[in-house]
Amino acid sequence: MTYRKFHTMIVPLIAAATLACLPTAGSASEVVAGWYEFGDTSSDYQNGAGKAPDLTIFGVSGSIVGGDGSRQWSSTDGFFGDSTFATGAGDTASGSSPTENGAMTIRTLNDGGDDDSTLNLTITNNAPGTYLQLDSLYFDTSNLDRSDTPDTLELKYLSGDLSDPDGTSINSVTGLAKSGFDTSTGNTFSDWRDFGWSLAPLSDTQLGYGESMTLQFAVSNADTAGAPMGIDNIALTGSSVTVEQVLAGWYNFTTDGSDNYETGAGKAADVTVAGVDGTIVGGDGNRDAWSSTDGLYGDSLFETGAGDTAAADTPVANGAMTIRELSGDSELNITITNNSADSVVTLARLLFDYEGLTGAAVTSTDTITLTYLSGDLSDADGTLIGSLTDIAGGGSSFSDYEDFGFDLAAVLSDLELAPGESAIFQLLAQNTNAIGSDGVPVALDNFTLTGTVAAAAIPTPAALPAGLMLMALGTVRRRRK
Repeated sequence: MTYRKFHTMIVPLIAAATLACLPTAGSASEVVAGWYEFGDTSSDYQNGAGKAPDLTIFGVSGSIVGGDGSRQWSSTDGFFGDSTFATGAGDTASGSSPTENGAMTIRTLNDGGDDDSTLNLTITNNAPGTYLQLDSLYFDTSNLDRSDTPDTLELKYLSGDLSDPDGTSINSVTGLAKSGFDTSTGNTFSDWRDFGWSLAPLSDTQLGYGESMTLQFAVSNADTAGAPMGIDNIALTGSSVTVEQVLAGWYNFTTDGSDNYETGAGKAADVTVAGVDGTIVGGDGNRDAWSSTDGLYGDSLFETGAGDTAAADTPVANGAMTIRELSGDSELNITITNNSADSVVTLARLLFDYEGLTGAAVTSTDTITLTYLSGDLSDADGTLIGSLTDIAGGGSSFSDYEDFGFDLAAVLSDLELAPGESAIFQLLAQNTNAIGSDGVPVALDNFTLTGTVAAAAIPTPAALPAGLMLMALGTVRRRRK
């Protein structure tokens, strides 16, 4: 896999020993993408874009295509394979009298150049800051009360972003024709045979953001090449695991006039996760008529919220902050606070858009540094995290600004905020070339601090082996400078 799905953090051995005694938390498996409604016509979805899922979790897309297309057939039990996951509204189980809502077919025939013996299922993770942990594939199948239909069905990993070789076999079954053990699966409209196959034979079952994979059903060993097998109620199960999300985001700096948020309480975050608060204050304050227009936070694909410039067909200026190398205007402070009662906030990145302005070739600021200013992290106050350099002038105050992001984990040893804790980060404008005018600012917009929020597990005496209790208490009590 070209990109590992999450940052690896080295945990001290003592803390690791303590955490090993705690229950682990994980997302429960659910239907990630499911297909059960294939319509009331025949031979659809045999090629082209295929059939989109009838239900998905957030950020997942997919398609199923191939075989001999669809038929006006159905499995009538209303469940995906041999699972307890029910199909959705409109499926055959949704009424007291089941109705035929379609199924896919597959057969051992090359029909006019179309290979009817394979059926491809593709899934893509489109949710930024997550990876998909895939578990199983469920489906129903029928021999249509015929002995000449395909007798063998195999599931393969065809291709995609998993690290397993293309064509890796996952599972197979034989004896599907009526002459085999599958004599109970009756006609085109009945309770078909249920299957559930784990994806555990694959060494890699995670799809990071933007990654996809294609699984393939393939049939063989049919007495009659044109005799089809029915497949219905198909679902991929797993869970979406958040590895990074917007903890606090700022994108709307419109006020009654400019030069606001320069002092005092500053600007509260426009969006936050539950239990997190944030403020931004300083620099030369805001400008009402300026904005970055791309609708994204920095160099990420996290979208800003409702009311931002990307929410309308014609972007509107909704304000930006400014910073310049001038006494009192060179420092912009961003504070994040964990106000939850029982969660730990883990920080990841600070993202923002920037633009050097005016028609001049340079601005008063060609470098912006980020430091951990102060707070409850164990790193020293004033720790330098990184620098944005070579900021050029000549940009427009209302345009698609340049995108940037600082990786906090690359420098800071402590990224966790326990309940009640906070951290202040400071952007500092500098003019390392001593050129430009002190009055020319750099525009900053679409700020966010990203990371994760997880329940804070505190071990009880009964949960720890003898000798680890003091170690646990030492780990739970955060270090202070």
